[in-house]
Amino acid sequence: MTRNPFQIALIAYGAFALVLAFMLYLVVNELTDFTSYDVHLVAQVDGWSMVSAGSGIAALIGSVVLAGVHWALRHPSPDTAGENPASERAPIS
Repeated sequence: MTRNPFQIALIAYGAFALVLAFMLYLVVNELTDFTSYDVHLVAQVDGWSMVSAGSGIAALIGSVVLAGVHWALRHPSPDTAGENPASERAPIS
């Protein structure tokens, strides 16, 4: 069984982005421990944390979609097993 290199890249990027978002979240919590802190800096770091988390989640959703497409192409539904002329023209290896 071969793996899709795009799916592997999406999983790796998604994991990295979520770890980075968690690290930035810890930085935000550390910065806000003081009574006087730079509000603009905290807002900036918190924004980048949200961007990182959002892109990581989107990458992981993309990898799940690629896995579903791969599965759907390999396993036709029983109702349309013989009715798909595209599968007869170009076999999937």
